[in-house]
Amino acid sequence: MRYSFYDILDNFTKNESLLNTDSRYISQIKIFGDEVQQKLEKLNVFIIGAGALGCEILKYLAMMGVSTQKDSILSITDHDIIEKSNLNRQFLFREKDISENKHKAECAISAIRTMNENINCRCFFELVSENSENIFDSKFFKSQDAVILAVDNFEARTYVSKKCEEYKIPYFNCGTEGAYANFGAYMPGITKPASFPKTKKNQIPPCTLKFFPSNITHCVSWSCNHFKNFFNENIKYTKSLYNDINLLFEELKQKKLESRIIYKKIKKYFKLFKISNEKDFSKCIKFSIKKYYKLFINNINNTLRNYPPDKINKITGKKFWIGDKRLPHPLSFNLANDICFKYIKCFSCLLANCLDINLVNVNIDESIKNYCKNFVVNEFPKKKTFEDKIYYDNKIQEMKDKILLYNKNTKKSEINYHIIEYEKDSTDPFQLDFIYSSSILRAENFNIDKQDKFKIKILAGKIMPSLITSSSAISGLLALQLYALCQNNNFKNFKIGMLDLADNTINVATPSLLKDEY
Repeated sequence: MRYSFYDILDNFTKNESLLNTDSRYISQIKIFGDEVQQKLEKLNVFIIGAGALGCEILKYLAMMGVSTQKDSILSITDHDIIEKSNLNRQFLFREKDISENKHKAECAISAIRTMNENINCRCFFELVSENSENIFDSKFFKSQDAVILAVDNFEARTYVSKKCEEYKIPYFNCGTEGAYANFGAYMPGITKPASFPKTKKNQIPPCTLKFFPSNITHCVSWSCNHFKNFFNENIKYTKSLYNDINLLFEELKQKKLESRIIYKKIKKYFKLFKISNEKDFSKCIKFSIKKYYKLFINNINNTLRNYPPDKINKITGKKFWIGDKRLPHPLSFNLANDICFKYIKCFSCLLANCLDINLVNVNIDESIKNYCKNFVVNEFPKKKTFEDKIYYDNKIQEMKDKILLYNKNTKKSEINYHIIEYEKDSTDPFQLDFIYSSSILRAENFNIDKQDKFKIKILAGKIMPSLITSSSAISGLLALQLYALCQNNNFKNFKIGMLDLADNTINVATPSLLKDEY
């Protein structure tokens, strides 16, 4: 069925029973009768996500009187902290919540209780995944009458829908993208399960990211890759070196890498291991400065050495640096440049966190400035020549012996390594600042137009644009599905559908059933 919003509004206003709004709560509008209302009030509902969609759904649930009877409960989980950018579309939050560094789930509960003081609710601050199954276990899921998905990624939706199918719990999903939004209601064993696309992998060619970026998206993706390499993969292998050196060598061999690459990686991991063992923040600063020179100066010079500015494409006869291939230039190292300083600071602090180096009593800014006064820059290296495999095999054995000797002669510190995953809403400001500063520096290398931090955050977090009007409308359609749940033969009243504010239409359909007799 295809309706105009105005058709629906006209139909709504013609029905006098829908206009009997003596109470502030929708729960007292006698649309479906007392029996349905009582069932609503007794529901145990689990809503995952308290962002733009979650806030709107929670508002409706409070006004509908959901989970207001004794022994019923509305459970909310969201691991995010409220940020200023949330306030333009997540109306359950206020500016004071930002200054108090509160979680979305916590504030959402407080807000809906002001709408309906009888609502019973509790909050969690965990992602729903395999890592939180000690909290959201089988007992927890089996106690739910309905689960509502208001999350912003397909991985979470897929995981939760499988849990609901396993435990035979009705579940509801909705999502938005700009003016477009969709919703769905599913009854395990009766309707076909929800299906979600797999997250699209980065389709940017590696050579574009490494040598020929042409827009800010390429720069941000490049920065995210380096974040993962520096603060996740490197630390994981450094931790392996700390725990079992033989296991580390076996893991690297299984990757079937060239001996030259294995030797290079082991040298790096050993360097990081020594920094963590010696608890020396100045070594973190040194490591970050060297990476700055490598990424933004030496690598660019090396690219220009291989592809000089006047290079001609042998196939086309045209200049090589043309079109999407933007001629790069190396940067200078200058701490007076705010972006340069921010990069060194973020890199150093994130690395210190990964390597379990306490910075509580460290004046970070002064430490960086003082260290850089005496830092000696190596000249741009000559073009490398590589030795044969036997040479690097011998170097690997030498490195292994060196590490064993170091462990034998040096007292090992207790090290609690931290492997960091980039999180767009992390309370650690160094995460976003690292992505921002490295993206801007990369953009400067290739004369790409810069963007502000908010735009970089959107690109790095792959955040979909959200309109409060589409969020509110689709949340209302989803909330109506709870009325269907509380009616006899409720699955026959379930709906799936979409709306598009751009052309002012709604499409609604009945979910596909598993068996024809239903």
